[in-house]
Amino acid sequence: MTIEEALFTHLTTDTSITLIVEGRIYPTVAIQRQKTPHIVYTAISTLHHESMEGSSGLAAKRFQIDSISEVYATAKQVSELVRLRLQGFIGLMGTMIENVRVDLVEAEDTRDGYNDDMELYVCQSDFIVHYEEPIPG
Repeated sequence: MTIEEALFTHLTTDTSITLIVEGRIYPTVAIQRQKTPHIVYTAISTLHHESMEGSSGLAAKRFQIDSISEVYATAKQVSELVRLRLQGFIGLMGTMIENVRVDLVEAEDTRDGYNDDMELYVCQSDFIVHYEEPIPG
């Protein structure tokens, strides 16, 4: 399981989030004219940690998570629910069968805006997910 798949599962298994977005959580881009509110998550960058012996098997990936709605208060509410779900998380992320060990999720930055073209409010949050990854052979 990739960290992106694990993040998706982690968000979609939180009933406080899914009650509002009704499963509308998308990687990278939402379907055009998608019903709101919805969430779009994008992997921005990845740092693969190295040691003197080579790869350490640890990585840190920055995700941007956009909470999008026609109503500003709803976009803020979804953004806050995402923060509460992710910030400070340590443990297995994913399913009981497939998962990724996460050492820590850090909340980094938030921005609020309005997309004139889509006529939607967008609350953006950045998170750094520190996790274990397979060591290259």
